[in-house]
Parts: sequence; structure tokens; C-alpha cells
Amino acid sequence: MGRDVPRRYVGDRLVNSARGSPVFGRSLSPQSCPIAVTPRARLPATLDAAWLLSSAAMLAILLGIVSAEQCDSGGYPRIVIGCWQLLERTHDQSQAVATLQSYVKAGFTAFDTADIYGPSEEILGKLRREIARSSQTPPRFFTKYVTGDSSLQEARRVNAKSRASLGAVPDMVQFHWWDFSDGGFVQAAQHLVTLQKEGKLTDVAACNFDVAHLRPLIGAGVPIVANQVQYSLLDRRPQTGMMDYAKEHGLRLAAFGTVAGGWLSDRFLGAPRPSAAEAKAHSVSMRMYRAHLDRWSRGDWGLFQELLRTLRAVADKVRVRV
Repeated sequence: MGRDVPRRYVGDRLVNSARGSPVFGRSLSPQSCPIAVTPRARLPATLDAAWLLSSAAMLAILLGIVSAEQCDSGGYPRIVIGCWQLLERTHDQSQAVATLQSYVKAGFTAFDTADIYGPSEEILGKLRREIARSSQTPPRFFTKYVTGDSSLQEARRVNAKSRASLGAVPDMVQFHWWDFSDGGFVQAAQHLVTLQKEGKLTDVAACNFDVAHLRPLIGAGVPIVANQVQYSLLDRRPQTGMMDYAKEHGLRLAAFGTVAGGWLSDRFLGAPRPSAAEAKAHSVSMRMYRAHLDRWSRGDWGLFQELLRTLRAVADKVRVRV
């Protein structure tokens, strides 16, 4: 897949925007990379309700309260199915399409992808063709433009590839820039506006941008509708400025990594720390988020268990699983 993991992660990913606070969730998390996350020193003996409920939308995702049918006032879905590692368990693309079909039948019709996610866009194109043969709701595709090249030629090349693979104009293109020491990211984003005016994409969004670098895009008139960022109980960086900026400018914040690849689940409640061999057997997503867990807990498995017990107590009150 080549350069399928950004070298530098910035920003966050949350909800509660002035436009109605849609949440772009992830069943399969997209990309991320090692970052410094301040751990919570120790949970209090009683439930830290203010901490756990700091975002009602986050709690809704964690507890499965948000339904597939719920959209914000602009029609954007609150749940988007991530399509990063579609072939991790099997190399059979038809099986991947069948799995995605199960999401469609359950009411989830928005999918997140990227041209750097291997054959992900191609598989989604096959899904679109399958759906076109039936009376099912047409899928919506949110892809990405991940680049360090600020030329219009590169923007056209990647966009053409995405449209060919998906068999459709992307409903959203989320812009990720590799290295912010290169100030060409504003120019690169403006090329997406050019493509938008030509009808080759619908909406322009950002991906993994922090406030410092999102601000120049907004200032340059790039019509950013959302910013895709990581947000979970292990990583609450959106609360340190991004949420306020999003509200101020009417931006949607799309949260990925909300359950940390599966670590924030009943599966690990009361379980011993996985051995090195067990850790290697985990999915790519779980291995990636294990680094985030270790940064949050500083390697303290007991602290992580305390968090899961707290989540379990909250979940019990509404009779759901963690």
C-alpha cells in the first residue's frame, strides 16, 4: 500500500459543531501514527461523570445510541463505515463486498476510504455496482487526497483515479498533508476547490489538521465542511481548541478511533495484559491503537482496567455493552 500511514498526525476528531454535530464514526479506523498523549493519572474512586460525559455525542457512539438513520441538518450521516483494512482477514474482494453489503442492509450507507488504502476504492466501486442492481439506497463515498505535492496536476491525477475506482464522483474529499513544514498545503487544498467547481468532487474536508493549520485553509476561502481527527477516551485532544474552533466556524468534526480499534470494549475487561505473541496476532488497527493506549496509561494495565470498569458501570446504567 506504500505510504499508507501519515508520518505526522495532528489535530483531532470530534462532534458538536454549529451545523448540527454529525459524527463520522469508524468500524475500521483509518490512518494515524504515534503521538504524545497525556495520560490520566488515576481515575477517582467514584465515577468521574464529568470526564466521561464531556461529550454527549462521544458517549452516544461508545454506547451505540446513535442510529444509522440519524443525520445532521445538512444531511451528513452520524456514522460512516471506515474502509482501511478491507482485505486484512481475507484477500477475497468479493467477500469484502459482501461484508460491506451487510452494512448497507443494516442502514449504513456512507463509507470512508482513500486512494492510499490499497484496493479500498476499487472494492467500494464494486459495492456501488452491486447496489445499482437493486433498489437499495445508493452509497456515499468519502475519500481522501493524501499528498505532499501542491501541483494541480497531482490533484487531477489522484481525483481521476478515485473517480475511476469508485465509479462515481466522491461525495467528499478529505485533504491530508504530509509535512506542514512545507507551506504548500494551502495551494494544494485550493486545487480541490478547482476540481469541485468542475464537478469532480462534492465537498472538501480536512483530515488530521490541527487548529494552527486549519486556520490558513479557512482564511484562504477553502470551503472546508469537516475535519477528520482522532477522538476517544484515550485521546481527547479535540477538547483543547479544535472543538471551539469548529463551533466558531460551523465545521463538522468527524471522530475516528472512538473505541481505539476494539481496546475500549468488554473483551478486555478483567483480562490480563496480552502477551507479546497475542499482541502480534491482533489486527493492524488494534496494534496501532495499542500504542495510543500505552501512551495514555504509561504502560499501567491496572489503570486501563480501572477505565474499563468505569465504562462498564456507565454502560450498565443504560443496559448496553461497553
